Amino acid sequence: MPQTFVRSVVLALVLAAVPQAVRAQVGVPAARPMPGMQPRIGIGYVANIPNQLVGVTGHFVSPTLLGGLGLYVDAKLDNSSPEDEEGYLPDLTAEQVEDTRNDVVFHEAGSWQTVNVALMKPVTSQLVAYAGAGVSRSTEYNQYFDEQREMGRLGFYWVEDEEESGTFTNFMGGVFFQLGSSFAVQMGGETRPAGFTMGLTYLLPLR
Repeated sequence: MPQTFVRSVVLALVLAAVPQAVRAQVGVPAARPMPGMQPRIGIGYVANIPNQLVGVTGHFVSPTLLGGLGLYVDAKLDNSSPEDEEGYLPDLTAEQVEDTRNDVVFHEAGSWQTVNVALMKPVTSQLVAYAGAGVSRSTEYNQYFDEQREMGRLGFYWVEDEEESGTFTNFMGGVFFQLGSSFAVQMGGETRPAGFTMGLTYLLPLR
């Protein structure tokens, strides 16, 4: 579902970003400054639910500069990791466990860090759409159980799964709904990790 949503937003932004001269040649009226839309910067909190609950975002958008486009950036990460657990063994990997031990996998978990950049386009004076991409780093972990209870904590221990970890391209898009003059609610979707974007941004108008 997030992938379909992102594709729709990207298509809308591409159509909106076509230069005015090109649109005029095909009979499409040139865009005019959005009534009531003021140049602004925004700084706020953002999360990719359910995997990344810690994040910060910033943006700049103006109806008269850059063809009406704006710039969006964010960084997100999860607020916990198996590395914080008492039973984490940093000197052992999942591959080594599979090769040398007969312990059973009890649980699997991942840790994500993401940085995104996107273009923004005002749709109305209270609504701004955005679409873009970023880089996500995934570190995967397996929790094993040692029946002899010699490993980790009471036999339960975490190790990194290097074969499943990696760096991926993340596609994302969404909208900002402005609430009054000082705040905007952010809603959207992302692909890696797949989830729904939610945030609250404080708006600073540029006079």
